[in-house]
Amino acid sequence: FNNSPALVNFRLRSYNRVGGALPNLAPLSSIHWLDLANNAFTGQLPTFSQNSQIGYIYLQDNKLDGTIPVFKNLSSLDYLYLHNNKKTGSTGFTGLSEFKNLPNLRRFYCHNNSIAGAIPNFSKDSTYPCPRLEYLILMNNQFTSYTPESFKNLYYIRYIDVSDNNLGPGSINQMIQDLFDNYEAVPRGGVTINLYRNYALKDGNPITAA
Repeated sequence: FNNSPALVNFRLRSYNRVGGALPNLAPLSSIHWLDLANNAFTGQLPTFSQNSQIGYIYLQDNKLDGTIPVFKNLSSLDYLYLHNNKKTGSTGFTGLSEFKNLPNLRRFYCHNNSIAGAIPNFSKDSTYPCPRLEYLILMNNQFTSYTPESFKNLYYIRYIDVSDNNLGPGSINQMIQDLFDNYEAVPRGGVTINLYRNYALKDGNPITAA
């Protein structure tokens, strides 16, 4: 893509016939729509820091792994789809960094991976990294804890799915309290929260938390 700085939309779906590492996407300074879903790309994810016009990133259904890096200062980013990278021959993503200054991100899907650790900050403090987030799908990973206030200020949220993780009762209770505070601040209907099948281990036995 070294000679394609004006490319705006690019789509490649090979249904697992195209693999290897992702190409260098940095030269695509004008790219807005990037759809590389349903391939067999491997390796780690770029930050897209040089793709300032990027609005839609579809990288689901590949074999990418490692930690999802810090996405920041992408004012046009609207959809970020990274789900279903845990496939035969790949663990999928194993970590998730905190995002920074994504003012128009509305959908973040990263379900069906192997992400462990804490659910990071999506709304905490005055930074509000994702203030317009509407859909947050984190199901079927290995999250073990929740960062307090991460969901508290997501006043546009419509759907959160954290089912099928390893969240314990403390994390679940904190999450529910934050979401209650969220509702108290901006009362509204039509919001769905899925906490199904989360548990922590105590003395080697599962504790049902939701």
